Amino acid sequence: MEKIKKCYIFAGSPEAKCNDIVFDENRYVICADGGYSIAKRLGIVPDVIIGDFDTYTKKLPEDCEVIKYPAEKDDTDTCLR
Repeated sequence: MEKIKKCYIFAGSPEAKCNDIVFDENRYVICADGGYSIAKRLGIVPDVIIGDFDTYTKKLPEDCEVIKYPAEKDDTDTCLR
């Protein structure tokens, strides 16, 4: 039987304090735009990064899926799918 993965979603926040989180190796990591900065700081490689990238404007990694949306949209990056 396949083990169920835990899903971690990183959203951008100036208040984010995630230094003490222990990540299960059997995980799936989603970063919503600026949430990638937090994951990157923690050394976490996401499975997918999603957003319009108005917050995270640096070079995106090539070793994960990136889904780009136009800045003119009705939802926040965390609500995108």
